[in-house]
Amino acid sequence: MVNPHSRFVVPIDAGIGLEDKVLAWVKENEMEGQFDGILLDIIHVSEYVWDAATAIFGEKSRCRAAWVQEMLTDLLHSKVEKVIEDLQQINAKTELSETKQKQIAKAITYFTNHKHKMDYKTFIEKGYPISSALVEAACGHLVKERMEQSGMRWSSTGAQNIMDLRAVKTNGDMKDFMAFRIQTEQQTTPNKAA
Repeated sequence: MVNPHSRFVVPIDAGIGLEDKVLAWVKENEMEGQFDGILLDIIHVSEYVWDAATAIFGEKSRCRAAWVQEMLTDLLHSKVEKVIEDLQQINAKTELSETKQKQIAKAITYFTNHKHKMDYKTFIEKGYPISSALVEAACGHLVKERMEQSGMRWSSTGAQNIMDLRAVKTNGDMKDFMAFRIQTEQQTTPNKAA
C-alpha cells in the first residue's frame, strides 16, 4: 500500500503519447492527490541546449560550454521563456546557415511544446529529482541484469514474482520478508499436530 502522504513526480523524455499515458495511469490508480506533476528530464533538455550551442558557436568554440552553462542555469531557475526568446533573437539576428537555423528552431519548438513540464526550480525546491537517470540505472540493475539473461523467457506473473523478490533482496528486506511469509504460512495452514 502506498503511503497516502507520499508525493511524487514523473520525469519523462518527450516521447509521443508518454505524458498522456502517465496522466491516465495516475487517474486510473486514483493518485491525483499525491501527484505533483510531470517534468521533462533535464538530461534530454540539455541535449537540445548543446545542439543549439554547437549550431551557434561550432563544436570547438571555447564560448560553447559557457553559453550552455548560462542556458541551463536559466532553465534550472524556470526561465524557459527567456531561453526561448534568447534562441529566437539569435536565429533572427545572427547570420547562420539554414542548417544551423533549423537546429536552433528545433530547440525553440522543443522548449515551446514542453515548457509546461520545465518548472525545475519548483521541483528542485521540493526536493524532487529532475532526471530519470536514477530510475533508469535502478531498472538496469533490478530488471535487466536479472530478467534478460541468455535464453530466459517469462510470463507476466512469473516476471512480476521474480521482480518482487529481487526488490526485496536489493532493499535489504529479505529477513523481514521471510519472517512475514513464515507467519502468513503458519496462519493459513491447518496445524497437523492438533
